[in-house]
Amino acid sequence: MGSSHGIMCVTITRIFKMTRLISPSEVEARTGLSPDVLRDWRRRGLLQLGTQQDNGRWGYVVGDVAQLAIVNHFTKWRIISDLSDAFHVAGFAVPFVYAAVADDPVFAKQVGELPYLAAFNVRQGERLQVETVYSLEETLRLRLPGFVVVDTRVLGEHLSDQLAGLFDKA
Repeated sequence: MGSSHGIMCVTITRIFKMTRLISPSEVEARTGLSPDVLRDWRRRGLLQLGTQQDNGRWGYVVGDVAQLAIVNHFTKWRIISDLSDAFHVAGFAVPFVYAAVADDPVFAKQVGELPYLAAFNVRQGERLQVETVYSLEETLRLRLPGFVVVDTRVLGEHLSDQLAGLFDKA
């Protein structure tokens, strides 16, 4: 299994330090998730993203919006239907979607070929383990009963219109 942990940490830090707070209405325009859905997820303990401002309203940084767009994509396409798992895997996908969508040639060159994300359980009831892989054979060698594979390049293509310019304004 490949590991891009160092790249992910640096990029996640960079993305989440983009401090411009985005309103729930812009989040809805970019992700398709209404403020009511976000409120419901927060009430149910599923949404840990966002910052409550002094006026009581919620704001979201660029990385939050990207993660929400990925979660919505996973659930709408029934790639990962459990919201907790969708948030978990989406967190790993954010830097790769950033590499695919943002106008950041330096980072894109660092990442190189966009990998697959393989999500699987080793034991029943555990949280999904997520690995970056560059060929599906790597995952097949584990002889797992099942797994979810996300092609981060294709995911970036699917989200490019929704997220266009998001990373530029931060």
